[in-house]
Amino acid sequence: MISLRIWSSRIFSFLPIYLFGTFTVCIPWKISQLEMGETTFSYIILTFGIAMIIAIQFCRIVLMPKFGTLHLMPIGGLLFSINFYFWTTATEYWIFLLLAFPAGIFFGLVSPPANVETFRLEKETGKILFPIFEAFMSLGVLMGALTSGFFLSQDIQPVTIFTVGSSIVGLTCICLIIITVYSVVAIPTPKTELKLPDKAVILPGLIAALVYATYGIVVDWSAHWLSTEYKVSAFIAGIIIYCFSGTEIAALFLGSRLLRYFGETMVVFYGMIFGCMTLLGCLISDNVFLIGAAFGIFGFFSANFHPVLMRITGRLNIMNKEDAISDVNLMSFGGFIIGPPVIGFIGEHYGLTSCIFALPLLWIVCAFLIRPQLVG
Repeated sequence: MISLRIWSSRIFSFLPIYLFGTFTVCIPWKISQLEMGETTFSYIILTFGIAMIIAIQFCRIVLMPKFGTLHLMPIGGLLFSINFYFWTTATEYWIFLLLAFPAGIFFGLVSPPANVETFRLEKETGKILFPIFEAFMSLGVLMGALTSGFFLSQDIQPVTIFTVGSSIVGLTCICLIIITVYSVVAIPTPKTELKLPDKAVILPGLIAALVYATYGIVVDWSAHWLSTEYKVSAFIAGIIIYCFSGTEIAALFLGSRLLRYFGETMVVFYGMIFGCMTLLGCLISDNVFLIGAAFGIFGFFSANFHPVLMRITGRLNIMNKEDAISDVNLMSFGGFIIGPPVIGFIGEHYGLTSCIFALPLLWIVCAFLIRPQLVG
């Protein structure tokens, strides 16, 4: 039973973000197809984000206390995969904008249960599970970006990529719905209500928002930035995203051991400072190959920042820790969604390059903010 719960949370940290990863490499194509600018595309991301924030709150307050976590994840994944197909293949801007709202709603039904279930499993087993949980998220981005990048290089149309991806994810979710409904007893979360987060959650939540804002910028804008600034192909842009995601995944799979042997301070604080300084240096060099390598180094040393942040939240001296995890998760994705549209607005007027330079600077600020909370 424990094994099924662990793998369910990992699978559903992977599947929705995999579909999202297939889309990221195709963003330049979508912007061109619908004749969007950075600002108009930012409205899409913002709509998705607002919907997801609403869904996370509804999930925390209504759905998880009633149905538990494991039964919600595959249902949310199935609904997201169906909507994803219609959303990404839309041929009119207003349809693309309209369908971004249910896409955000259904995505928001998957993430909170997966995070809460991982927190519960850490408590029950005494193991460090958050790094591997987030490794599957990063693996989803990586596999999605590589899939799209490869098939685009073979002149396969993005619509075909989205159709096949949605079908595979949808069928997987149907199988897992059957397995979880008949094999797992739902464990509801404690009842809660709509309220402001506990004061103790504000700092880790704000740091999580900043961290995920930078992830969102890398995922949503880096391919477009590389295509416009350096004139690289979609395949090369996908490879550079791979450099970031690939090393991040390696660090997350090693996360439990790294944290056990070196402690949070060495892995998170000093690793982050090194990764940021490397990225800044390579951005200044203005060499696309060095930038790709720097994204890889940055991905490795930044990887365990957010998992440790979630563990810090779990150590807070407050009554409802599951509520705290949900609040930090909400603020994390708030940053993930709000950050890229803000960058879009800024990039429209001042250029995306200046925004990319801001990424490592934001991470350095986050590293110093989290420093007093680190253990070991």
